[in-house]
Amino acid sequence: GTISGDIFAMGQGQNDAVASASVIFTGNKAFSCGVYGYSYVGGGASDATLAFNDYTGTFSGAIGGFEAVKVEANSWMTLGTAAADVSNTAWTFDFEERDLGLDGQAALTWSTADFSDDTITLKIVSTRSEGWTLVSGAAADKYNTAANAFVAEIDGTATSLTFDSATGKTDTIADGDYAGWGFAVENSVLKFTKLA
Repeated sequence: GTISGDIFAMGQGQNDAVASASVIFTGNKAFSCGVYGYSYVGGGASDATLAFNDYTGTFSGAIGGFEAVKVEANSWMTLGTAAADVSNTAWTFDFEERDLGLDGQAALTWSTADFSDDTITLKIVSTRSEGWTLVSGAAADKYNTAANAFVAEIDGTATSLTFDSATGKTDTIADGDYAGWGFAVENSVLKFTKLA
């Protein structure tokens, strides 16, 4: 169908009994309206999640009030939203079911991306790859330099890595199948790959 207005994950009214909510985009249709994690009458943060699952369209509406944004499975989408419209601080790229043929395809293309003060988590399974491409469009200085800004979750085990915008790289995983791997920004493309 067609949605021609904004989406409010927590409902219409002040006292709607919505405990939690997810808004999920699939398919390839462009969407330009706003999507908000709060209710229509009450702006503010919520525990709602915005997810793009197997989505290959262009999203250019405003985003606000979500606890997290997830880009999942075989998505390779374009975000045409200004950086200031994305107020969440948690991004998850869930590649656990991603086709291997999409390893080099950016899951998210965002020309005005700004991930400052955000946490970026990559979820994968250890079936191997030459590497994964997460985001295209943001220079290294648009990523957080604080500790634990990047998390690699492999087979359910999470490792926090620290990003240095001067080098455009994180430190690396110390041991295991992915020893020497980490996140790197090269030519405005964020990848998870072998660094050492």
